[in-house]
Amino acid sequence: MKSSFWFRQSLYSSVFQYLALVLNFIFYTFAISVFGAEVYGHFSYLIAVHQVLFVCASLGMPVALLKFSGPQESLENILSPVVTILVVFLGLSSWVYVLVYKLFFMDLIWLLSIASMTSLMAFLQPYWQWKNEFPKYNFYQSILAALKVLAMLTISVHSGLKEWILPFLVVGMFLFIVVVSRRLWRWRGFLIWTLKWRDYKGLFDKSLWVSQLSLFVYTKVDVLMLPLLGVGMLAVGQYAYVYSFFSALLLVPSVVQNVLLRPMLNQKLQGNLFFKKVYVAYGVLGFLFTFTFLLLMPMVIHWVLPQLGNVFYVTTLLAPSLMVVFVANLFGMALLVEKKESLRASVHWKTAFLNIVLNTFFIPIWGIEGAALATTISYFFLLLGFWKIVTQYRIWNIDRQNFRVSMLMISCFIVLCSCTVFWQMKIQ
Repeated sequence: MKSSFWFRQSLYSSVFQYLALVLNFIFYTFAISVFGAEVYGHFSYLIAVHQVLFVCASLGMPVALLKFSGPQESLENILSPVVTILVVFLGLSSWVYVLVYKLFFMDLIWLLSIASMTSLMAFLQPYWQWKNEFPKYNFYQSILAALKVLAMLTISVHSGLKEWILPFLVVGMFLFIVVVSRRLWRWRGFLIWTLKWRDYKGLFDKSLWVSQLSLFVYTKVDVLMLPLLGVGMLAVGQYAYVYSFFSALLLVPSVVQNVLLRPMLNQKLQGNLFFKKVYVAYGVLGFLFTFTFLLLMPMVIHWVLPQLGNVFYVTTLLAPSLMVVFVANLFGMALLVEKKESLRASVHWKTAFLNIVLNTFFIPIWGIEGAALATTISYFFLLLGFWKIVTQYRIWNIDRQNFRVSMLMISCFIVLCSCTVFWQMKIQ
């Protein structure tokens, strides 16, 4: 009975999570159409800055609080001042960003405020996870995304209402977040001096913090490094838009892992039998998603956002990562089930470091195409690292022959992508 309830919860959570992703992608499309790719580049960059500052300052708290064993009221009393500090920081960040870049026009300020509200809701995610209400959190995320889409749709139809709709959207998003997380907005939150180290020291975890940093490197470091290495905000907007569609497809293996991980940990599903049954399915699914990305992304840009420019090379260079991640995720799940988290984290960090190094060399030479190439190479080395561990410890009896099949499929697709790129260059 409990397992069926958990499965339904996971299914509902995944549906709402993908609904929020789709709606946010539609919002990004409207935002570029209304404000332009350069303004959208600032929007994406501010969210990346929010994330790196939050991950660095939180010291692993978002993950560590999931282990909190006290009553809910105690946790809410602890988090209340933190949320207040977070709101003040996010409220000031938009204005500081505008002052640093000297971009004094209201459309950008309101769009950056929307980015701050988006970051605020994302940072509150662990609270719902701790309460085992993650489906409800994803439902709230989809509502916020729907509000943003509705506002952009209205602006695209009646551009004269832009000065009214944007501030109402920002205020509406903030009030919605306050209402759904009202138990975190207590009187103690306004008394910052009530913060006591003894209340919080159990919520910091160095190893979890390091793991969070490596995860950030995979998801946002490209966008963060592009302007620092001389790439303009127009190109940042182009890359961020393509990557938003790419990351939605990239999330599929993680969703599948979340559904399957619990029965595996409870030994209701044996890993070696599972691997034999779904290994080929994972590879085929990755292959199909890769072609989906290659086909749909250029069509969306050509028919909906021609002003975004030519991002063919970025799309082609990112595409092989999807198939690589599908297979790597299967190996990563094996390491989680067999209690090899430390080895898994080590591979993550080595690959994250490689990603930073490759971005440092590739971005000044090839711009956003260099960032895409660095991402694909890094994911490929992630797969190699996981494979080395699972074969070394003979986890799930994964032998080298299975891996050779995967490498053959991936290599064929990389060759296909390379031929496509050279064909496009020849035409131009």
